[in-house]
Amino acid sequence: MNMNWRCTRLATAIFVASIATGATAKTRLVVMYVGDAAVSDQMLSHYPAPARAAGVEGEAALQCARQEHGAPRDCMLVSEEPAGYDFGAAALGLAALAHENPKIADRATGYLLTFSFKLDPASITPLVLGMPHEYGGPDWTHKPSSDDINRAFPRRSLGSGLSTQVVLQCTVTAAGLLTGCVAHVPPGQSDFEASAMRLVPLFKMNPPTMDGEPTGGATVNIPIRFNDPNPR
Repeated sequence: MNMNWRCTRLATAIFVASIATGATAKTRLVVMYVGDAAVSDQMLSHYPAPARAAGVEGEAALQCARQEHGAPRDCMLVSEEPAGYDFGAAALGLAALAHENPKIADRATGYLLTFSFKLDPASITPLVLGMPHEYGGPDWTHKPSSDDINRAFPRRSLGSGLSTQVVLQCTVTAAGLLTGCVAHVPPGQSDFEASAMRLVPLFKMNPPTMDGEPTGGATVNIPIRFNDPNPR
């Protein structure tokens, strides 16, 4: 299975999950930092004084190793833009203060850590003074077959040659089941809403994880392509 996903906070993550036949399941892991307003304020105290005084925003890229519990170590400045406003020095200082999380064991080698310094609204990201967490995306353990999808095709549309895509939007429980599903259908094709909902019990996932623990509450968007199995 092919799965593209992005995550900010896991509770509000939206995953886009392909059910393409023959796709191979593979869970992706990514370390991200989570922090509250207090952490954001701590970060902003490191905004370079020359840049703040001049009203300048910028970026700085560091090449780092990763400590086994997720924190960057042994960072070197790769680039800063614009030069002359101490963005590189600020980024190196923040990286040296970055927190670790003993719940994760990240074996990543070298990686690029890019800091973004903004004034409107004021922010410095990533929030390395917050807690790093290792997030894993969901992957399928069971999904409808092509025959299942064909059987769910609306009976009164058989022979019409109609082809359409429906997107199921569901919440993933910690047990990997889908709940609270809503089917989004193209205008004028309401029959496919019931067809998509009939497939919901056939989906089962390994749920998203945080620091290796299954976590419920994420949203998954599942595109389903319906093709008329008996076109005339």
